Amino acid sequence: MKKYVRLVLAFAFMFSIVLTAQDQSGSEGKKCQPKEFKDAQCGRGKEFGGGQRKIVTPQMRADRMTEELGLTNAETVKLKGFFEKQDAIRINRIDEFQKIKKDLKAKVENERKVADAELQKILGNEKFQKLQTIRTVRHEKIMKHPVQKGKCPNQKDVK
Repeated sequence: MKKYVRLVLAFAFMFSIVLTAQDQSGSEGKKCQPKEFKDAQCGRGKEFGGGQRKIVTPQMRADRMTEELGLTNAETVKLKGFFEKQDAIRINRIDEFQKIKKDLKAKVENERKVADAELQKILGNEKFQKLQTIRTVRHEKIMKHPVQKGKCPNQKDVK
C-alpha cells in the first residue's frame, strides 16, 4: 500500500512541476520594463507579444533623475539640454551607420556578382546553373528553420 501512495505522490509532484514549467506567461513578462514603458509589453515584435514602446524623451529622463536625485530646477534644465545633445549625437550616429551599411551591402553585392561571373567562366553555364539551384535550395531550407523567422520554441524571450 505504501508503494502505491508513494507512486501517486511522485506522479502528482511531477505533474505539478510540468504545469509550473509550462506557465511562464505570468507576471514575469512585465518585469523587464522600466517605469516609462508601463504600457508597452516586453518583446521584440508581434510574435513575442510585444508592441510599440513609448519614446523616452530627454524631458522624461531629466524628470526621472530629478525625482531620484533631488535636483534643483537649474540642474534639471542643464540635464535636459545634455540629454537633448546626446540624443542628437545618437541620431546622427545611427544615420551614419545606416549609410555605411547601405554602402557595404552594395559593395558586397558587386563583389558577389564578380565572383559569380568568374565562377561561371570556370564551371560553365550548365554546372553554374546547378550550383545556383543548390544555393537556392540551401537558402530556402535555412529560411524555413524557426530560428530564422524568430519563432523558435526553444528560444527564451530574455530582455
